[in-house]
Amino acid sequence: MRQKDLSHLFFHLSLLLGEGMITSIDNAGIKEASKLKQKKYRTKTGQFLLEGYHLVDEAIAKDCVDKIYVRTGKVNRYPDSIEVSDKVMDYLCDTDSHSDIVAVCHKLSNHGLSHHVLICDHVQDPGNLGTILRSAYSFGFNQVVLCECVDYLNSKVIRSSQGAFLHLDIIDDRSVSEAINMLKKDKYQIICSALHQESIEFSQLKFDERCAIIVGNEGNGVSQDALDNSDVIVKIEMVNFESLNVAVAASIMMYQASICK
Repeated sequence: MRQKDLSHLFFHLSLLLGEGMITSIDNAGIKEASKLKQKKYRTKTGQFLLEGYHLVDEAIAKDCVDKIYVRTGKVNRYPDSIEVSDKVMDYLCDTDSHSDIVAVCHKLSNHGLSHHVLICDHVQDPGNLGTILRSAYSFGFNQVVLCECVDYLNSKVIRSSQGAFLHLDIIDDRSVSEAINMLKKDKYQIICSALHQESIEFSQLKFDERCAIIVGNEGNGVSQDALDNSDVIVKIEMVNFESLNVAVAASIMMYQASICK
């Protein structure tokens, strides 16, 4: 039986046993859900937390919701949800978010290659990664490979992505060299963004039908593995600065790839 089905079963059993609103943060289910605010438990269970009606509705549409908690006194349109007190909801929520709904969800996995792929090499800032994921979804980069990056199920990444991660095929268990080798086997053009002596101007780049763009760490740029194994290294031409924020650079490159059919 799937974990989602088990969650629904336990919920309905609780109704039969007369369990009403949850008022204590010592409730076993609440304590387990709260642990998902930590990366090690998200990794262990394959689950994560989502806050807010918009994101929860998107997750329901993707069929990845295991359990829903709703703040008492709020309009509740979710038949299998569990009502919780203000104290419990604030305990489940990220600091100062004061959401009225929290869902326990499970990770989705597809791993079907798209024509355009983005590789993030050691991107560590949650805001940057969230923005990158939002741009990837916007510009048709339906697969994103995260190589030793900040956890994309971090609450700050989720907020910055505006739920885009739910629509992407995200691989987060590969090194840069493994990601590149995987794509080269399928004849992808590997494009690395870096200020390097071998860099060509981005405006001169000719995109292949299938391409992968690599962007790197905020402070150190891309790794040597990325430089050594890319087909082409590019730099975005600028007037007054030498480099751009990684999320901005990734967005520019993905947009250009998306219009060069």
